[in-house]
Amino acid sequence: MRSLPVLTPYPAELADALFETLFPSDGDSPGVREAGDTEYLDVTLEGYGRNALPQYQWLFGALDRYSEDKYGRNFAGLTLEERTDTVTLLERGELTDLLPVKEQRELFGLAVAHMQEGLFADPVHGGNRGAVGWRFLKHPGVWLENSAEENLSTEHVTKGGVIKTLADAMQEIPRDTEGHRLKQLGYENAVNPQKTEEVDVLLVG
Repeated sequence: MRSLPVLTPYPAELADALFETLFPSDGDSPGVREAGDTEYLDVTLEGYGRNALPQYQWLFGALDRYSEDKYGRNFAGLTLEERTDTVTLLERGELTDLLPVKEQRELFGLAVAHMQEGLFADPVHGGNRGAVGWRFLKHPGVWLENSAEENLSTEHVTKGGVIKTLADAMQEIPRDTEGHRLKQLGYENAVNPQKTEEVDVLLVG
């Protein structure tokens, strides 16, 4: 059983069910559990998205109440078709009379956004585990440089199928003689600065 900093096991299971309803895998596309969408949500709710925690708590309760009343089972225990019908009501703002239509629709949009981020953001943020979302999109990930041919290519650049994450890219950033990462990509000048009294053009930024 997962132990997450914010979501206890029961709401974590509800989050799994919600995200699977929003993005059901067809066998070729990645599954949200495989990608770690709920883990991504948990990291988000612990950090910059902590203000959304009460919204999710309300949403999970509303989904469960409707499911129990309609089907006699909690939301996570419904079939995909039943869950889809339930979430469609949320999208329309018709899940409950206890919250205005606009706010229900906003909650639906929030859940969709977190589902997408959990699938396709860099793995450093807690989701897209193993870069499964990028593999599905055939997205090469984070590369610090492209070849001249790649910059001019009118086709999708695949990097030969090699996918790099932000963590991979950070390992590739050159270091100075003391082992400190160099902050600019023009690192040759950082190591061997060219001193001059005059310049023709000064680039800032």
